[in-house]
Formats: sequence, structure tokens, C-alpha cells
Amino acid sequence: MGSLADREKRRSVVGSMVSEMPKTEVEYKNPTYKVRVDTFRKVKMKALEEGKHDYEIVQAALDAYLEDR
Repeated sequence: MGSLADREKRRSVVGSMVSEMPKTEVEYKNPTYKVRVDTFRKVKMKALEEGKHDYEIVQAALDAYLEDR
């Protein structure tokens, strides 16, 4: 298992990916933000089609995010 700091960082990354609406219009126009949200939505839709649980969806989204970095 990872350290508490690692888990907090992962939770922070997932939290930022899960946000449905951007906080500001500037943030919405940020290409990195748009790609991140689009990636999450695609991963989430695929996971839902496969009948995965919420925690599996979050893990799949986090894995996809970390692969993109």
C-alpha cells in the first residue's frame, strides 16, 4: 500500500478529474483541462458499459490520467 501522502495526491487528482463543470471560463478554455475531462468521461462510459463499480471507475480514470502524463 502507498503512503498517506500518495493516497492524498491520488485523491486530489481524481477529485480534479471528476469535477463536472469548470470553475471559470478561463479554466474551461484550458486545453489540458478539456483533454483531462474528456479522457475521464470516455473511461467512465467504458467502465459503466462493462458494469464496473464506482471505485473501479475511479481507478481506471486515474490510470488513464497517469498514462497521459
